[in-house]
Amino acid sequence: MNKKAYVYFISIILLSIFSILCFEILKNIQIKQNSKNKEILYKQAHLHLQFLQEYLKKYPLENVSTLLIDDPSFIIEAKKNTKETDLFVHYKKEDFSIGLHKKIFP
Repeated sequence: MNKKAYVYFISIILLSIFSILCFEILKNIQIKQNSKNKEILYKQAHLHLQFLQEYLKKYPLENVSTLLIDDPSFIIEAKKNTKETDLFVHYKKEDFSIGLHKKIFP
């Protein structure tokens, strides 16, 4: 009886240690995946900002003071002031906030 109790006790301890280790590994994988998704969203927002800048080089805002581009994930906007043009890119979802801004001087 004594040997069975020790075997059960050791197996419970080993099982709990391995379950804690597996939980920590899965948590680290989730954090890495979340970080990678945020990095991809930031790169996509930066590409939208570059696109807007190139678009405004080809087609400057002359008669319009505000340009708004409809995108399912981002709000892409250009506002023309007297001296400069402000470019904005914002992520629409509330789970993660991305906001990029750039000023262009003619």
